[in-house]
Amino acid sequence: MDSIRILFLADTHLGFDLPLKPRIKRRRRGPDFFKNYDLALQPAFQKKVDMVIHGGDLFYRSKIPDLLISMAFEPLVKIADSGVPVILVPGNHERSFIRQSMFEIHDNIYIFNELKYFHFRINNCDIQISGFPCARNNIRSEFKKIIKEIDYTFINFPHIHLLCMHQAIEGAQVGIQNYTFRTNHDTIRANDIPNDFAAILSGHIHRRQILSHGLDGREMKSKVFYPGSIERTSFAEKNEKKGYLIIDCIPTKSGGEIENFEFVDLPCRAMKEIILQAECLSKTDLLNQIVYKISSIDKNCILRLRIKSNKKTIINELPKLEEIRNVLPETVNISYKVE
Repeated sequence: MDSIRILFLADTHLGFDLPLKPRIKRRRRGPDFFKNYDLALQPAFQKKVDMVIHGGDLFYRSKIPDLLISMAFEPLVKIADSGVPVILVPGNHERSFIRQSMFEIHDNIYIFNELKYFHFRINNCDIQISGFPCARNNIRSEFKKIIKEIDYTFINFPHIHLLCMHQAIEGAQVGIQNYTFRTNHDTIRANDIPNDFAAILSGHIHRRQILSHGLDGREMKSKVFYPGSIERTSFAEKNEKKGYLIIDCIPTKSGGEIENFEFVDLPCRAMKEIILQAECLSKTDLLNQIVYKISSIDKNCILRLRIKSNKKTIINELPKLEEIRNVLPETVNISYKVE
């Protein structure tokens, strides 16, 4: 039976820590995101997939310069030019709308700036991709209404039907403490996920995972696939692998099935944390301690420095961030917090 292979990525957050006119010359994290974005799209450039779907938060915020839009869309336009459809879901960081300029508009790039569906005939398979932009107001009560509005055009013949969105669903987990989404207004009930799709493809949750059961133990016939983000955006993700998904779908009369899937890893710099107690240490001693601590960790890391003190007055005696940067390798990215 013919199948369709999909490259599914999400939460690329392009533009994060990437000032186009930086005032200070230092290493930025922004190029890391663009590097992994390019790596994730390679299977499409190599014609190893039939379709590219982005699950939302293409950009790190909604108001962005035209140059950043062009940088993000340039590879997508090339992929679309090659005949591979590109589908985008606006996320919460884009405020549920992906802006384009006239240079990025392409007949083979499809954007869910509103609830709609797109139909394709690929590899002798009929595939319908339904989707909607990130719903930021009470999706818990609105989701059933959204599902009712989806046009089910396929009846009684083999096809593939996928739902694309950018939402949290009950049971999804994030962070070092494994926070689990449950009953918040911005969380979809697992029992509300319909059974008419081969899969639900969603962004928004930065940890890669597949939801197959609700919190009550009920099996979800339409499983939810989160590819996770392509880079670590916070220290809550410091132990997580990052990458994208390759999904093989086959048509059935009931909306299709997932035949195979694979999480593909992307390279990520290590995240490290140094905690120092400030009492009884001079500024020079603190800087020496930092140099000593950094000597044993990856010189290419993303560092979070936390200095703790029981005295509020000691804050004025602590080294400034630029003084700390001066004693660290230029390859280290650092954030600095006094507690």
